Amino acid sequence: MKLKTRETLTAYSLLIPTFLIIFFVNFYPLFRVFYLSFFKKIVGSEEVFIGFKNYISLFASDIFWKVVTATVIFILSAVPLKMLLGIGLALILNKPSKLRPILRNIIILPWALPVYVSAYVWVWLYNPSLGLLNKITETLGLGHYYWLQDYPMLGIVIVNVWQTVPFVALAILAGLQSIKQELYEAAAIDGAATFQIFKYVTLPSLKQTLYILTALQILWTFGEFVTIWILTAGGPGYATKTLPIYIYEKTFISQDLGMAATLSVIALPIFLMIVIYVIRSLRG
Repeated sequence: MKLKTRETLTAYSLLIPTFLIIFFVNFYPLFRVFYLSFFKKIVGSEEVFIGFKNYISLFASDIFWKVVTATVIFILSAVPLKMLLGIGLALILNKPSKLRPILRNIIILPWALPVYVSAYVWVWLYNPSLGLLNKITETLGLGHYYWLQDYPMLGIVIVNVWQTVPFVALAILAGLQSIKQELYEAAAIDGAATFQIFKYVTLPSLKQTLYILTALQILWTFGEFVTIWILTAGGPGYATKTLPIYIYEKTFISQDLGMAATLSVIALPIFLMIVIYVIRSLRG
């Protein structure tokens, strides 16, 4: 056997354990979820093959479409706000100032806090009896509110935006600082106004960064669980019951693993499309 062939075989043999670990950690659970979606499986009982009945009953369920609607509303409300506020904060931070290091530290604080901590902080802020928000509205003569009962979707959107805007702002700030100053100088010499410089120099230069950030925020917002569960647990009713919340309930409360697997399989193509979009954006 040639030395080169022997070295190649040795290299592959050393990689086999890694490939096996990756397979069992990533692909086996995926296969198992897909497999369970064709069975009626309640925890503690045997698996009963039912074919596509889980899918049929799910698509025929009004609850499922309420969950889909809540998920879409949550994403369409939170993601544009994150991007707009992120761009605004990044532009502010990009301006030379002695306070810039302090502002960066303040802005990054919500992102640095553990999700559980920030969620419980907002539980207190929204508290109808002791919460700071009601103290402020009462002082201003604007009345008393049950925030998470009267405006549940608005409540979770505000918290989600507050938690993740710092990441968006800092990512866009990095993009802004990579833009060549010569472009701004040329635009200023041509007599371009501030808005024209932003439209024709800044935005085109940030195009790839904004595409990737938007895709990532859609992905992360779609998968948000902890904040929603702590604030509303998907209520009241189905107002904030997004797909991850519904999957959790089916898995750990109803213990209907077959239906939970079906919901996960339905969610998988959405994740894959977003991942493919991110990869293409990175290449482009």
